[in-house]
Amino acid sequence: MKRQFLAIGLSTISALGTYSAIAPVSAQSPVQSSTIEVRVDRADTAPVAFDPGNAIESRPDMFVRVFVDGERIAFATAPENQSSVKFGVRASGRSTKSLVPVRVELYDKDNNAQEGIDINPLGGLKILNLRYNPATGEILNEQGKPVAQRDRAFDMEGLGDGEKKATIRLSIAHK
Repeated sequence: MKRQFLAIGLSTISALGTYSAIAPVSAQSPVQSSTIEVRVDRADTAPVAFDPGNAIESRPDMFVRVFVDGERIAFATAPENQSSVKFGVRASGRSTKSLVPVRVELYDKDNNAQEGIDINPLGGLKILNLRYNPATGEILNEQGKPVAQRDRAFDMEGLGDGEKKATIRLSIAHK
């Protein structure tokens, strides 16, 4: 009788071992999701004419868009004709990627047209495309070089290349 129970127990253990060997990988290691928080504190433009006209009209009418992993998580407009704007945007998005794409766009809106304002320090690029690593807290630029750490405000200034440019202050973190 003891031998029968031992044989049944061994066959059960053997069957379980076989099952776990053929179980799908996704069932064994679930994908972890992170909530990424992006804060855009302010944007400051250089004292150049954004639009022809008098001194007040030459200031930009700014708005900002923020994306996490391709999904727009924030849109904020600023008071008209301000060259220094406190946005105070704080928004969150979710991602399962190990390097989370974060995109920040700044625009000058006049009438029905919108023109990109350069906030990217790399030549020929206006939009700020960053990648955030939740495991290390590193914030990387398009070239993969570290530009900041999580929870710390940092400034990114557009190169300009003869166009409209600004400095934007932001921070990225995760929960």
